[in-house]
Amino acid sequence: MILPPILASCGIDVTSVPVFDVTPDVNLNIGPAELPFNRLALWTAEDGVRIQKLRMRRPQSATNDADLFIEVLCAAQGKKTIEVLAYARQFMTTGHPGQMARALMIAGFCDANETSSQLFNDPRLDLGFLAQAKAAAQAAYDRNIWARHGYTLACAATDPAEYWRYCALMIRAADGRFVLWFDPEHDLTDKTLLPFAYFAHDSLKDRSKDKSKDRGEKLFGARPPSKETLSEVIKITDRTVQLGSVQPHNLSGRSRSSVNRLTPSIPQRKESSPAGITPGAQRHTEPGSRDFADFVTGSGAKS
Repeated sequence: MILPPILASCGIDVTSVPVFDVTPDVNLNIGPAELPFNRLALWTAEDGVRIQKLRMRRPQSATNDADLFIEVLCAAQGKKTIEVLAYARQFMTTGHPGQMARALMIAGFCDANETSSQLFNDPRLDLGFLAQAKAAAQAAYDRNIWARHGYTLACAATDPAEYWRYCALMIRAADGRFVLWFDPEHDLTDKTLLPFAYFAHDSLKDRSKDKSKDRGEKLFGARPPSKETLSEVIKITDRTVQLGSVQPHNLSGRSRSSVNRLTPSIPQRKESSPAGITPGAQRHTEPGSRDFADFVTGSGAKS
């Protein structure tokens, strides 16, 4: 399944190779998020026009949110966040509801960045199917922001009880994106808390698996049609919606490195912040438009 990057480097049209529905004989998973090597290899391969065509094809042909999330996370691991967001922008310009929904989920599955918020603010997303897809995507995006916020507070803690309180909130809001920002050996203020951090790491891995299983049963945050129907819809969309090449390095005028280093806009720590983010306590409505108490209790939109 690492064949597509090899074929592309040889000048073969990889978009015509029927590899997207093929399961490799041997699965090799990489890292704590257990990313499939055959997908990660594509996003870490040397850039080129043919490779970019194949990269675009991956999220365009995903049949559930778990597969779409894996592609976005692999892109982030390969430092191709700008590129995958450029694909999302292009999907939005088609005006096709299915492609626009894919764009929203891509934006929602990215780590903190400025482009996702811009895509969520599109006025065409206020009603119907796209409004539901937007709610699911924005919920997924906001949860990651809150997970990062909990991690920031935990790293600043010096008391084990306080540290674990923030870790509990972080774990409940996290998914596989924790591999992009969870680095307690570097970030902890009190290094004596490292044993707790290792335990939190194991809990984050379990949480990532649970979220992946849940997303495997959904597409755009909702129950998908049958595989046969979905396959036909994707084929029809491929014939009717033409996508050109993208220039990721020109996206929003930002360099690759600047977006990959972008951190979430989260509230600064205050004395009242623990109560503000504890379920059942004072309501906390930042960042975004959703309440963190809804997320940790599972009553908000899910994705």
